[in-house]
Amino acid sequence: MEVSIGSIVLYTLTRRDAEAINRSRAADSEIAERNKESTTHANFGLIGLQGRVGNKVQEGDAFPMVVTRVWPPSRVNGQVMLDGTDSLWAVGVQEGTEPDTWRWPERG
Repeated sequence: MEVSIGSIVLYTLTRRDAEAINRSRAADSEIAERNKESTTHANFGLIGLQGRVGNKVQEGDAFPMVVTRVWPPSRVNGQVMLDGTDSLWAVGVQEGTEPDTWRWPERG
């Protein structure tokens, strides 16, 4: 099967990806807690930022990625859809089974 724009593949997280995702989610959780204590606007309720939340991730976890660019023969860019309110931008990823690679999902 040939990968193309719009294909959904699986991206495997690196240790660095996981650390960055977990760190950003923790920072946003702290902001959200402080937001709850902020003042409210008379007509619109609580004013604040929307934080990134989701389940903790680790190296080797695989998530769906929508391919947005193909670099022949097998490198791609894409948006990785995480298990939460955020996503990860993956660039120049090769096909494979190790961290920082993409693969076709198993069909069952």
